[in-house]
Amino acid sequence: MKKQLLLLVMILLSMVASAQQVEIDGIYYYCEWGEEQAEVIGPSSKECTGEIIIPGTIVDQGVTFDVTSIREQAFMYCSGLTSVIIGSNVTNIGEYAFDGCSNLSSITIPSSVTYIGNYAFHRSSSQSSLFIPKSVTYIGEGAFSYWPNLTSIEVDAENPRYDSRDNCNAVIETETNSLIVGCKYSTIPYSITRIGNYAFAGSGLSYVGSPFYSAIPSNITSIGQGAFANTGITVLEIPNSVTEIEQDTFVGCTDLERVYLPNNMTSIGIGAFEGCSNLTGIDIPSSVTSIGNAAFGYSGITYFTIPDGVSTIGYGTFFYCPNLASITIPSNVTSIDNFAFFECPNLSNIVVESGNPKYDSRDNCNAIIETETNSLIVGGINSTIPNSITSIGTNAFSGRNLSSFIIPSSVTSIGYQSFYNSSITSIVIQNGVTSIEDYAFKKCQGLTSITIPSSVTRIKGAAFEECSALTMVTIGSGIESIGSQAFASCPKLKDVYCYAVNVPNTNTNAFNYSHIESTALHVPAASVDAYKAAEPWKNFGSFEKTPKCAKPSIAIKDGKLTFSCETEGVEFVSHFSIAAGADNNTSEVEIPTTYIVSVYASKDGYEDSDVVTETINIIKGDIDGDGEVDIADAVRIVNFIVGKIPALAPRNENNVPSPE
Repeated sequence: MKKQLLLLVMILLSMVASAQQVEIDGIYYYCEWGEEQAEVIGPSSKECTGEIIIPGTIVDQGVTFDVTSIREQAFMYCSGLTSVIIGSNVTNIGEYAFDGCSNLSSITIPSSVTYIGNYAFHRSSSQSSLFIPKSVTYIGEGAFSYWPNLTSIEVDAENPRYDSRDNCNAVIETETNSLIVGCKYSTIPYSITRIGNYAFAGSGLSYVGSPFYSAIPSNITSIGQGAFANTGITVLEIPNSVTEIEQDTFVGCTDLERVYLPNNMTSIGIGAFEGCSNLTGIDIPSSVTSIGNAAFGYSGITYFTIPDGVSTIGYGTFFYCPNLASITIPSNVTSIDNFAFFECPNLSNIVVESGNPKYDSRDNCNAIIETETNSLIVGGINSTIPNSITSIGTNAFSGRNLSSFIIPSSVTSIGYQSFYNSSITSIVIQNGVTSIEDYAFKKCQGLTSITIPSSVTRIKGAAFEECSALTMVTIGSGIESIGSQAFASCPKLKDVYCYAVNVPNTNTNAFNYSHIESTALHVPAASVDAYKAAEPWKNFGSFEKTPKCAKPSIAIKDGKLTFSCETEGVEFVSHFSIAAGADNNTSEVEIPTTYIVSVYASKDGYEDSDVVTETINIIKGDIDGDGEVDIADAVRIVNFIVGKIPALAPRNENNVPSPE
């Protein structure tokens, strides 16, 4: 029994001692007892400066361990490192092991190394040359990407899988014929069929092949993700053998001025040309059927024609394109994602080809109309919104170079960020809108005043935040809720008119940083005490009672229905309805002769008047001036109400049709 217990204790002790972490000379190691191998975990100090020497062996408790690997992310972001010497027993350098060690000026890779992981030395050196020993049989993608000064890559002549040929100064994976690492002034040998992921990324590449004719040779059939990202390339021709531009292929190429795409190109990947600020124009072949999200974001393009085969304009495809002035959208496009044209301040011409089942550009509005939901998705800087539109979509005019704008009464919703950061100075919102969505007018820094009609019931979060020139806000009587930061950071705000008799449900920070302690609040006389007791309204500097418009009167004079009011300069808002009537399914229906008209008076700076309603019997008057009061008069009333004639004047006036 004692022998069994002793054996169990020895087994447990051996298990405990089979692996442990030790610190030697400023580096942590993970030691495998029994295997006598150690892995570098990372530095023991966050400072991680100067030179690091990774030895071939270490000794712990009298036992010698071979240091065979460097763990992934071991020295990641050790920006203070200046030199790394790797010991002669290391075979494996893990992913991101030295990523971000931006001050490394010397790296020595020993002949024992067989594996260099993805991004192992990404953004980690300013040195101009690199030596790859013959032992290396694998280099991961982006392993040496973003070495801007790399001008020479030497591969041991006896390496069975890699080679540097001609003056290409690149590492070649011969099994898949893929270019793994490229440097400045590269020439791609004809044995290569693929440019690998991030092969030239951040290398400062100026041209491929020749400074007089920069072109990818026809032996290349594919170009990897991020292959030319953040290089200094200016012009490039892509051969017919390449049919796809992958994700981030040219992202951040700020010097790129022209790219020649082949006629059989089928797709352009996500972010493919993002940040190419000098790329002013590009001809997209008609064969392209897919353009990825953010493909041309932050680019310098001035015009763009989307090919007929494309059905979707993706998320942020053209966002932050300051020079984009013209876009042509084919009839096949049936979907436009959010932010597709976000912050394109000079987009003034949007042409939608005829036959498109969901979109159209009407009148001079230069806008895309989603006919299924009657939503304005994209608007140009000179847009006029047609009366068929019921909502303004997300980012429709965000970042645009607008000046003044009218939103018609057909619109019921002003969408998320619809005018965000535009240069608009004046906007008229007609009665009809019921909601103003989040960030709708945020950062409209040229807007000095805004009148929100009585039809609006809710103003959502940050709708007018950071409108730094806003001095006056008028909110109609129908308002029910005001969201967080709705009018925050409007430091010049001097007068707020709110005509709601019942205090709207208002977030306490709705007016944050708008200095409302020195702002006058104008509210209905009967509601002053209620506003004084409610957050955040009670924090206004002064409270003023708003005057109320007098009740209007209704009369028929000279064959016309007229309104009048003792308050001068009012606007009359009226509504007509039939006094009595019912649905019919007979071949003959008697035209009603009695109607109800209701009207109220409205004026800026005044509370709306009470509604006046009157029943009008048309038998009281000879409307058409024929000397008789008959059914013809009733017909003229009906024609006037439905808009067929402009006024209730005698039919013998010019251009006034006879009753039908």
